Amino acid sequence: MRFILCDGNNINSYGFRTNLNGLNLERFNSNPVMLFSHDSEKVIGRWEDIKIEDGKLTAEAVFDEEDEDGKKIAGKVKRGFLKGCSIGMYVEYMDVDENGVVTALKAELLEASICAIPSDANAIVLYDKNRKRLSIDEVKQMCLSINHKNSIMTEQEIKQLQASVSEKDTKIAELQKENTELKSQIATAKKNEVESFLAAKIAEGKIDESEKEGFAKLAVNDFETVKSIVDGRKPKQTLSLASLQSSGKQNTSGRDNWNYIQWMKEDPEGLARLKAENPSEFERLQKTL
Repeated sequence: MRFILCDGNNINSYGFRTNLNGLNLERFNSNPVMLFSHDSEKVIGRWEDIKIEDGKLTAEAVFDEEDEDGKKIAGKVKRGFLKGCSIGMYVEYMDVDENGVVTALKAELLEASICAIPSDANAIVLYDKNRKRLSIDEVKQMCLSINHKNSIMTEQEIKQLQASVSEKDTKIAELQKENTELKSQIATAKKNEVESFLAAKIAEGKIDESEKEGFAKLAVNDFETVKSIVDGRKPKQTLSLASLQSSGKQNTSGRDNWNYIQWMKEDPEGLARLKAENPSEFERLQKTL
């Protein structure tokens, strides 16, 4: 008959659960005694095929039926009057998780017993290092002591934690600096792209120099829209001195060398047209003052 000696998924009567991955079975496997109600004077058999599966420690019960107590308990088990089993172990290390659940992370299995009432305090028995059975008060005190010890950080652990935090802070500062530099590089690249685009469109005659600053400001937030508007324009017809000469007064010879004053005296109307239709040429003439 196979018994569940310990279910690592459940909290026992002392208020903690056992992590079976941390349960040392070496000594128990060498002497897998079966006791009755954790009484070392009542060895009623042994355990075989001991294994951990699905978070449970199980074993096959082999009763010593040549022993009076063993035969008696075996009969009660076979007849269904005894079904309970519990373990006796020595806990080496406990911890508490964020939900307040206490877990025995490291322990040693010493014995496993057939019990009459496995749901009471005897569902599990704890021993000290010398295999002395502990009372429930001693067990509670041990749990408090172990958990308190586990909750205290050593000076070295504190220094290691501080060093780790400092290292992470340094890394964060480096990443923030790198991020700022990348943003600056991107902004400069965008500005250069906008300036190159607008300069090209001025050369194509799609915008005037006077419009450049306004479009540049719009392009900061929506460059694609600015490109769409400007590219959709038709090049302006620029007015040159030659065209003014050909369309102005009949006597136009020598106007190529006129300065601003001469235009003002001789052809102010043509100068006004030049200002409106060819601002760059008008600006050049102003510099001849």
